[in-house]
Amino acid sequence: MKGKRLINDCSFACTDLEGMEVEAFYGFYEAGNPQCFDMIIFKLKEQHLWQRLFLDAGIGFWEALEKEAAFADYSDLTCVDFGTELKLKGQRVNNIECIGGENKFSSMLFEIGNHRLIYQYADKDDMDSDTVFYRANES
Repeated sequence: MKGKRLINDCSFACTDLEGMEVEAFYGFYEAGNPQCFDMIIFKLKEQHLWQRLFLDAGIGFWEALEKEAAFADYSDLTCVDFGTELKLKGQRVNNIECIGGENKFSSMLFEIGNHRLIYQYADKDDMDSDTVFYRANES
């Protein structure tokens, strides 16, 4: 398997991805519960590996993996094609960062083209709560 976990921490920036073009962008949620996103997986035109970002235990995780490994274990979850639905395909990554701290659960900010997207815990005080993904001007 080619790829690896790049970082897991309460706060980090994915600066290596800035300026790259989105080729595909997916979110996976538990069947029947579109308010519980487990994983964001996307492909950038300039990268061979697929990028995976997720929240767990109150912190953020970033992995870069071959396609087969990136999608492994998600066949039982519902997939949303945000690349098409939100028109992210062809857009450039301006910023992707995980924001959190010692006393604050992590959340992730995606600035892609003119889109500002948030991935966070539904209850910002409960890391066992569902994780949600939405446009920043929605909530």
